[in-house]
Amino acid sequence: MTTSNSPNHFLSSLSSAVSELLERHLTIVDLPEGAVVYRNNDTIKRIYFPVTGIISFAVRLEGGKFVDCGFVGSNSAVGLTALHDDSIAINDAIVRVAMKAATIEPHVLKALVADRESFGLSCIRHEKMMLVLAQRMAACNAIHRLDVRLVRCLLQARDLLNDDTITVSLESLSQMLGVNRSGVALAMRMLHKAGLIDYRLRRIQLIDIGSLRDISCECYDAINAHFHRIIGWGPNRH
Repeated sequence: MTTSNSPNHFLSSLSSAVSELLERHLTIVDLPEGAVVYRNNDTIKRIYFPVTGIISFAVRLEGGKFVDCGFVGSNSAVGLTALHDDSIAINDAIVRVAMKAATIEPHVLKALVADRESFGLSCIRHEKMMLVLAQRMAACNAIHRLDVRLVRCLLQARDLLNDDTITVSLESLSQMLGVNRSGVALAMRMLHKAGLIDYRLRRIQLIDIGSLRDISCECYDAINAHFHRIIGWGPNRH
């Protein structure tokens, strides 16, 4: 795999020297929707660089419920904390939209780039982004209505997938938003009736992007601004 032209922003932003070190050690995997990359308190055994799809960071509550504290795709990486002394996961990482990813074992990556300051700085920036994302999601979930949060979620997914069509189940959407499935289904019907989306089975087609952006909560633009400022990533379709 050539990292310099990888769809994954983290990999493509690395220096040529680090890229050459990594390429021969990366493995490409396909992960279906619902796959659990790791669970809270697991030892993180692999680091993932999504090429397609979406993966979320979820807090598991009693009774089996989940609340997502953010999600990423080809703009970042999953499991970078394993490069530090503590490789124990603090949340669940769950595939929400089926994905392809480049992976590597943490100890291999750590040995390859131990003396590369630029790589360490990249890791710090992406981990900072995750913290900012989790804080924004906490505020959004506490303050904003479900319908505007759903729109924000759909627009974020569109940006990460670089596609107006999103293949995802209502179950995954409900877990990403921390609400029951029936609430998401009602909000989806309202958007469909307004002509803003088309929804059939697991396929969501975003139709009127301008109107959806008008409806979305402020968090959509705020998150993109943070992404651009911290890691230099922005949606390709704006």
